[in-house]
Amino acid sequence: MKNLKKLSIFCLPLLLVSTAQTQTTPNAAEFKLDSTNIPSNVREGYSLFRAKCGECHSRNRILTKTDLSPDEWIDIVFRMQAMASSHLNLAQSKTILNFVIWNDQRAKRKGN
Repeated sequence: MKNLKKLSIFCLPLLLVSTAQTQTTPNAAEFKLDSTNIPSNVREGYSLFRAKCGECHSRNRILTKTDLSPDEWIDIVFRMQAMASSHLNLAQSKTILNFVIWNDQRAKRKGN
């Protein structure tokens, strides 16, 4: 029983680290949008999205994710803002939110 306890104490952190690493892929090949096709009122959100969200999350997954409603994006972006590691303020969160909702609607129109 003691050996099992020691093993679980050793393995749990490894499991948590490996799970966290599979959820983030910052070094993945990047899907990029042509910024000349992004409306000027959304362009700053794209830059912030790439800089802030792309530190931990695969930009590809987020840019091609089209199954979320605007309300779901609101929940996600503000939940991320609440995390100390995001270093996002309210204005930046709103700017990113404007971009991800615009991108989601653009992708849905294209059929992605």
